[in-house]
Amino acid sequence: MSDAIVITGIGPVTALGVGKDAVWKGLQSAPPAASPVTHCIGGEQWETYPLMAAPDPLPAIEGISEAQLSAATGQPYSRDLHLFAAAAKLALADSGLKYDGQNNRIGLVVSHENPGFDEYTRQIWRALEMQPANGHSRLQHIKGLYAQVEGAGYATHSFVLLQQLTLLLKTHAPALMVNNACSSGLYALEAAAQWLRNGHAEAMVVVCGDSPRLLTRYLWLQAAKTCAMDGIMRPFDLQRSGFVLGEGAGAIVVETLESARRRNAAVYTQYVTGAFYSDAWKLSLPSVSPHLYHRALQEAVERSGRKPSGIDLVVPHGAAAANALGLTTQVPTRE
Repeated sequence: MSDAIVITGIGPVTALGVGKDAVWKGLQSAPPAASPVTHCIGGEQWETYPLMAAPDPLPAIEGISEAQLSAATGQPYSRDLHLFAAAAKLALADSGLKYDGQNNRIGLVVSHENPGFDEYTRQIWRALEMQPANGHSRLQHIKGLYAQVEGAGYATHSFVLLQQLTLLLKTHAPALMVNNACSSGLYALEAAAQWLRNGHAEAMVVVCGDSPRLLTRYLWLQAAKTCAMDGIMRPFDLQRSGFVLGEGAGAIVVETLESARRRNAAVYTQYVTGAFYSDAWKLSLPSVSPHLYHRALQEAVERSGRKPSGIDLVVPHGAAAANALGLTTQVPTRE
């Protein structure tokens, strides 16, 4: 059991609340209703769609405020970064993990679908509104637009969000960005576990989330006929009508059981193993003929050394899409 991997800290920032106690209370009560979001361009309404939003403005958690984020990173305020940093700080505080910000072996695995893309798109639209092509050649016009948005364009690279988080958390062990759509969280957890087992870090912070506040995400889902316009998700229901976009971030602290015992940390649970397969088929339609779902489940149970009868909970991918299509071909599972 010397390489057993355990979870010692939890940090959620969600529409249900901020922090594990608030989220637990939210789960025990009636869920909040999705709020309508209206997107306008030049004063004209484009679309209105439902969103389960995190608190707005986001609270300053553990000294993290909008002004402090911008000052620390030298970049314009990023709501994605605020969400991730707040969740990570909550998880670290919950775990009781203390470390030297100048010298430590704390690592980071981050999962985000497309960091910086929404802000880049907003700035492009704003530049188009403010700078019409009057009297300019096409090249001059494009150059002028690019000059207004080039900083935001660079921030769409995933390593930028990763670097900003390491800067705020002051972690110095390996850092990795993961994007495998709906299966990203499990890939991130497995990556963190492998680094711990191989001795590359003493503890890892795994943080995943999203802030889909821009219209583009909704338009893509709408085109795929996977949006629930009434703001209610009904997975596994004959009356299901699609997704409801949600905003938030969640973080956990994982470490070896030996490390947790050494500092007398409370342990929530153990991460035993995972099994991962790829359909190598369609983007949004799972292939059922190779039986990869069954193989992944079977392999996870076999690798865990447990019996199937000892499994207490199975959490399936409840996409709630009316056409029964998921958004990922990756099929990971864990005990």
